Amino acid sequence: MTGRNERGHESWHVALGAGLRDLPRAATAAGHACSGPPHCRANRGGPRNGHSRVRKESCTLNTDLVILQVCEFLDCGDGVHRFHAPARAMSRLPGITVIDIDYQHREFPVLAENADVMVMAAFNTDLFPLFARRRRAGLVTVVEANDYYPDLQAWNPLSRRWLDRSLQDSFHHALRLADGIQASMPELARRWALETTCPVVAFPNHLESVPPLRPAAHPPSRPLTVGWGGSPGHFADWFATAPFLQRWLDRRPDVHLSVMTNEYAHGFLSLPAHRYHFRGFGSLDTYFDFLDTLDIGLAPLLPSGYNQCRSDVKFLEYASRGVAGIYRDMEPYRHVVRHGENGLLYRNEEEFLACLDALADDPGLRERIRVQAHEYVHTQRRLDDLIEERLVFYHTLLETAKPDALAPPASKRREAIAAALERGERDGNYLQFRPARPELELREAINSGASARTEQRLQNLVTRYPAYLAAVQHLGTTRNDLGKPAQALEALAQANRLDPQRARTLAEMGRAHWLSGDATRARSVLERAVSLNPHFQPAWQYLIRLCTTSGATGTRKAGGAPSPPLDTSQQAEGARIAQRAHAALPASYGIALLGIPLFPPDQQVGVFHRYLDEYAPTFLDDELPLAAPAFSDTATQLPREALTTPEGLAALTRACELFPDSPRLATLAALAFERAGLATKARHAHEHARRLETASRLFEAEFPEDDGTFHMWQFSEHILDLQHDETEKPGCPVS
Repeated sequence: MTGRNERGHESWHVALGAGLRDLPRAATAAGHACSGPPHCRANRGGPRNGHSRVRKESCTLNTDLVILQVCEFLDCGDGVHRFHAPARAMSRLPGITVIDIDYQHREFPVLAENADVMVMAAFNTDLFPLFARRRRAGLVTVVEANDYYPDLQAWNPLSRRWLDRSLQDSFHHALRLADGIQASMPELARRWALETTCPVVAFPNHLESVPPLRPAAHPPSRPLTVGWGGSPGHFADWFATAPFLQRWLDRRPDVHLSVMTNEYAHGFLSLPAHRYHFRGFGSLDTYFDFLDTLDIGLAPLLPSGYNQCRSDVKFLEYASRGVAGIYRDMEPYRHVVRHGENGLLYRNEEEFLACLDALADDPGLRERIRVQAHEYVHTQRRLDDLIEERLVFYHTLLETAKPDALAPPASKRREAIAAALERGERDGNYLQFRPARPELELREAINSGASARTEQRLQNLVTRYPAYLAAVQHLGTTRNDLGKPAQALEALAQANRLDPQRARTLAEMGRAHWLSGDATRARSVLERAVSLNPHFQPAWQYLIRLCTTSGATGTRKAGGAPSPPLDTSQQAEGARIAQRAHAALPASYGIALLGIPLFPPDQQVGVFHRYLDEYAPTFLDDELPLAAPAFSDTATQLPREALTTPEGLAALTRACELFPDSPRLATLAALAFERAGLATKARHAHEHARRLETASRLFEAEFPEDDGTFHMWQFSEHILDLQHDETEKPGCPVS
């Protein structure tokens, strides 16, 4: 199974248990969602933009509206349908200039400060103050949120990133900070509207072009071919469909199957080679070539929240290529597919097979459906005919924007944009700022980790591009990682001059001061960082670790010697810092747990228990294996004598209930029970830990290497959960 393409973005996750010197750099992952939202579909393969790269031209800015789309340059369907194609279409309208840019591009800061409308499809928490600055200038910021991220499938390559609570926090905060939200479907827009007070609108996907309908061959030039193409996110949909599709194909030896997806799904069905045409991901052109081999296209969906919010792009693609489609009767399709006219809808296996039979046995029905579907997309879903809907939304938002008295005049903003556009790749009024050599060098440095070679390459990059903020920031971070705080402060001071409102810069400056032995100054700078941007998690992490190590108001001990216990005033101040961090990032159990040592010792067990109760209802099943080590680590640091009190035993019992698969929590509970004189309970806890250890060794013996089998388990669990079939879940189903 392929994961998300590595684009050099740093992880949103920061190791909460590390000391300041070992804490990873401040997060700068891209989204969508991220890594704003985790929504990159580089893993989807499939559709690819067939347009040639735009060309460089001398740039003038004679325009009424500048729209900046902050996105990844994806050559898959999502990149084309959601970003690049709409950008081209808007740029063809009078007075409109549209720019697509990677947020790590060196020209991003200037364009982001000055564009009339900025559509954020990739961001990180360090950019949140930018939203407010733009609002004060009378400019509009819109967040593109085109998938229902809270219900990402467990096997989706983006899922683990979404399970990082800091990413969830940042995404939901972006929804609240934005001036508007745009989604891909009405159902998705409805769900986002529950989380924000700003306007939310759905812009369904449309097609840039619809080729003429290819005539049906008479007689057919090939065997009847049924097919499907999809991303790894659809694997469970295809896995659930495969058994009854297999039975149908076995009864129809004259029918062929054509599939385009990741190689992992090749074995979901088994047919003779001459009947099974499987191909991996490819460009948009090869995807459309694949569709030209189909007579009947399948669009299976399981009834998950994520799938309810998908777009109807599968219908558009099938219809544009004259493929008669069979679609699950769910939200994405029921508003567009007219059963028996431009497609067929099904609700269960019986209806799915009936639809297959109908289309296989009735060439006339296939022809009527493909003709009417093609006519629909040709007349009602062409991008140029509907693109003005976006501009109406943007203009409505701009009409309500109220710049303050200090906002720069529009003429100054236009001058700044025009100067930056000279370095873009231009096609009419559509410009692209794709990652070029400097951006690729930064990406490689991020991926390479801290080393003397990385530092030198970053220094060379910053020497050539002294205003490249992201590179200057990362040079400072790298020097901190290498234990060179004085040199780090030189780079970070330069970054701060470029933009004094970046919490990442301030957080790394605080870290550098701490590494230099000046905890007082480090504390001051970190307080500025969290005041400027309370949602920048690394700044809180550094501040909490500093206070834990040095005392809430004290200084760092020379030579790294252990600090004395916090006095009463320091404990009170430390508890306030921990509470502030928890209030700023309430979904982050990592931040909450990291702050527990700042509470007085006699309160720590109670705070730990309170967090167990607070977060227990919020955990998804797939989060538990990630959260258990964080909670067990914290439990090991609680005052030992407090764990044997009734309050301590109750907290450990609650932790074992919440994380029954944690052998460390079971062992901690057993030891506490022993010290409390509860021998029987201690033996039961030890015995439970032993069973977990045995199961772990058995798993490692039987699956010494990851062969992808566990994805089958994930698919099956997902399917059963959606069927609400509890009778097949408990116990061992094999007898």
